[in-house]
Amino acid sequence: MRTALIASAFVLVAAFALASGVQMDEDTTGPQIAPGPFGKYDPPIEVSFVGGLNESMLTTVLHDGNTLEDNMWNRAFLDRLGIRITYDWIARSDEEFSQKWGVTVASGDIPDMMELQLIDLKRLYDAGALAPLGRV
Repeated sequence: MRTALIASAFVLVAAFALASGVQMDEDTTGPQIAPGPFGKYDPPIEVSFVGGLNESMLTTVLHDGNTLEDNMWNRAFLDRLGIRITYDWIARSDEEFSQKWGVTVASGDIPDMMELQLIDLKRLYDAGALAPLGRV
């Protein structure tokens, strides 16, 4: 659990660094992250997500043959950071996401990274699945 939390925190920081400093396009051979504690993993690590499709994803990411599993963001994470993104599941609607999320929390098989609404965070808290990152 602690390793998953460390990896989650790292990926979140890396995502913000990547999004704030580099304009994304289909060319994933652009600027590389400098070596060091925030450098590229070699060999690559695998980070699990859960996914939900919405209108924004369909119009901005999933076009020209891109899929949720293979798109400009996933390729950039792998090429620039050495992080391979996998999906435990992908929901096709808000209702399906809510149902799958409930099962995920109940099973205790929480992905490394996820987008949360406040109610989802409360479910994790109630299930005892959160831990402080203060000493990490």
